[in-house]
Amino acid sequence: MSAIRHIYVLRHAEAASGGNDRNRPLTKNGQADAGRLGAFMAKQAFVPELVLCSPAQRTRETLDAACPSSLSFDIVQYPEVLYNAPAGTIFEIVKQAPDEIADVLVVAHNPGVSNFVQTMAGSAADGLFQSMRRSGYPPGTLSILALSLPAWQDLQPGAGRLDGFFTPADYSSSPEPSPPES
Repeated sequence: MSAIRHIYVLRHAEAASGGNDRNRPLTKNGQADAGRLGAFMAKQAFVPELVLCSPAQRTRETLDAACPSSLSFDIVQYPEVLYNAPAGTIFEIVKQAPDEIADVLVVAHNPGVSNFVQTMAGSAADGLFQSMRRSGYPPGTLSILALSLPAWQDLQPGAGRLDGFFTPADYSSSPEPSPPES
């Protein structure tokens, strides 16, 4: 029997340039965007049970800033392979999620995250593919994929529906977007 599952895909917020890539912190704008994202996720009840976060400083800071006390996740993991991971690696990690988990958040880097969303989304809610093409996948962007799967190991490219695509401009100014379909 298939269950409705969601993959929330988040590109880390704006990071400082220069220095050791793995240790780049968020900028003040990145911190602010991540904080607004957390409020947005809490308001929309986007609270995944499993978080898979790259171990890079900027992804950890994005997750920390986006997770005020109003958001709590059951399981948070920092797989080493998510650091600058391509779409195929993200796909393989998500396929390993426990089946009792319905919703997964991946916090990682571009181009891996945008390629993963494009690979997984076989369809989209009205206008979302166009929005994604128009804006690219800027830092701090959150996408929501809905899938009907009996188990995570059954995950296949094109099996998802892009039900949400939010850039910092969207969640900073938009009061009430529609939640993803269940």
